[in-house]
Amino acid sequence: MESQALLLPVTALSLVHSVLFTAILYRFNRTNLRTAARQEHRRSLTEIDLLLLEHEDLWLLWDDYRAGATLDARQRMRLQGFVVLVLNIYEGVYAFYHHTIRQDASDRALWQKWDLMIGGLVRHSSLARTILAEQTQRHSYADDFRAYLRGKLAEAD
Repeated sequence: MESQALLLPVTALSLVHSVLFTAILYRFNRTNLRTAARQEHRRSLTEIDLLLLEHEDLWLLWDDYRAGATLDARQRMRLQGFVVLVLNIYEGVYAFYHHTIRQDASDRALWQKWDLMIGGLVRHSSLARTILAEQTQRHSYADDFRAYLRGKLAEAD
């Protein structure tokens, strides 16, 4: 009889312990996910920067740098490929901030920076706008990301 009387408190203590441990693990996993994703996003930005440094003709994507320059077919293809690469990175970042996590204040601040970068590319590159308009017509990207890009194109007009 005494052993049965101890069973309920021990079971309750085990339940509380399990719930507490689960909550701690959940918080730890969320923190690790954010940290890993932010590191991956920084690495992607570094790759973009390295490409710009290694291939100076990629700067022709921005209207200010291209003023008066004419693009040959090879340069145009390289710029198109670069824009698609950047779009693929942006889509991954967009999906992370809009689908993978529930945003906190820090996440909202980081997303605003990404949003400004995407908007800057659209505003300052007529070639990027043309490529974006073509890409948003294809189903290469998720519907909500394509809608987001269409919004950026509308802001630039």
